[in-house]
Amino acid sequence: MRRLVFLIVISVFISACSNDIDSTPDFYLEVLPVKEVVLPTEFSKGQSYEIEVTYIAPNSCYTFSDFSFQGNNQERTVGVVNSVDLTDNCNDVPEEVRVSFDFTVDGTGSFVFKFYQGLGYTGNNEFYTVEVPIIE
Repeated sequence: MRRLVFLIVISVFISACSNDIDSTPDFYLEVLPVKEVVLPTEFSKGQSYEIEVTYIAPNSCYTFSDFSFQGNNQERTVGVVNSVDLTDNCNDVPEEVRVSFDFTVDGTGSFVFKFYQGLGYTGNNEFYTVEVPIIE
């Protein structure tokens, strides 16, 4: 009997929850091409550096979200991730945006950054590649 009452209570509780929630997302994430990067000409081991990145937001619905980092050891591929609002009335005026991230040097030799620059004429991803020597 207790099981039956428990099941009835749980059933009523679950059915009372609203199914009116709109499951359509009101934004999506997009990686935008990098226009310009400001990097030092060399790194010192153990030091931290601010890396400044400039990109073009196509309209006011694009908002910086984060950086995407992929790679290992002495190489990183970097992308600028934007959240694109689907609910806003956006102006169609492109805007130059500057953002930065901190990078701490922990290796030796040199470090290679590959900044995403969009799709090339052949449809392949293109990157701005910079190799920065590490001095000790």
